[in-house]
Amino acid sequence: SLAFGDVNTVCDKYDRYIRTVTNMQNIKM
Repeated sequence: SLAFGDVNTVCDKYDRYIRTVTNMQNIKM
């Protein structure tokens, strides 16, 4: 249960990171 929660947290942070990078690329373009 704890490990699953950690994976969920990492996935959430990774998803936000990808969105931030995508937004930066869109602004540059």
